[in-house]
Amino acid sequence: MAPMSFLTYATTRPWAQQIKTVVASKKMPPAVGNPHYPLLTGRDGLTQAEIDILVKWVDSGAPEGTPAPDERGSKKK
Repeated sequence: MAPMSFLTYATTRPWAQQIKTVVASKKMPPAVGNPHYPLLTGRDGLTQAEIDILVKWVDSGAPEGTPAPDERGSKKK
């Protein structure tokens, strides 16, 4: 897939500006759905509201949110 991982905040945060650039220009995510990821299957990219959320996150310094319950206190990298 991609040359980077977006599985954790630590691996996603360094890419914040690039994420903003590609989603705002609608280059990503690709419009072709993948049946392994049904959330995007049958959709034509992100909605404008979803793009706005990502842009706002980056513009506010890409702060870390509250970890998912299974990640709280995890020592995994």
